[in-house]
Amino acid sequence: MSAEIRSATPADADAIVSVFCGSKRQAMPWLEESYPPNEVYDYIANVLLKTARVWVAIQGGRVVGYAALQGAVLEQLFVAADVQQQGVGSQLLEMARRTAGAQLNLYVFTGNLGARRFYERHGFVSTGAGTEEGEPDLLYEWRITRSAPVAV
Repeated sequence: MSAEIRSATPADADAIVSVFCGSKRQAMPWLEESYPPNEVYDYIANVLLKTARVWVAIQGGRVVGYAALQGAVLEQLFVAADVQQQGVGSQLLEMARRTAGAQLNLYVFTGNLGARRFYERHGFVSTGAGTEEGEPDLLYEWRITRSAPVAV
């Protein structure tokens, strides 16, 4: 089932926080919460929504996913656990690719095997590592090549 993708607004902050927290807990249960919920909200409402291109995915009138792009870096892409494996993440990723242009980079924790498989299926290749949470992560990169054009 496809979702409606639109630019996020400040009114979406609560829903984005909910998707972020729920999806992160489901995908990375080993990862301790680094920030209390009020700080997560402050970051999303007062930093992410003001400094990044952010899109939300809507199904049945509710925000079920979002993506945040800063330049050529996909800062965040999260989909609610109950709608994963339905193409929502792919839709959000495609929006980020079209906006970023010829190259898109992102970081994924090495332990987040589901995310790693998702990005690898979409043509990303691991090119390095780095993290602020003390967890090992991988830098993934995607580039347009003559043999792998972007579907629009």
